[in-house]
Amino acid sequence: MKTLVIKLIFFVVGFQLMIVAATLTGCFIKDETCTEKDHQKILSLMMHISAQSFALYAAEK
Repeated sequence: MKTLVIKLIFFVVGFQLMIVAATLTGCFIKDETCTEKDHQKILSLMMHISAQSFALYAAEK
């Protein structure tokens, strides 16, 4: 059961990181550069991902 939970955590975090990667790719592909507001959203999402992964791991312990 523990390995299943850890695999689920990896899947969730990996999926969220793919969302961030797609957002960053979109920023580079567009003609305009990302604004400061876009950077703040990406930073906020990254902080949310790290906090969520630590919380999920701590809940498993």
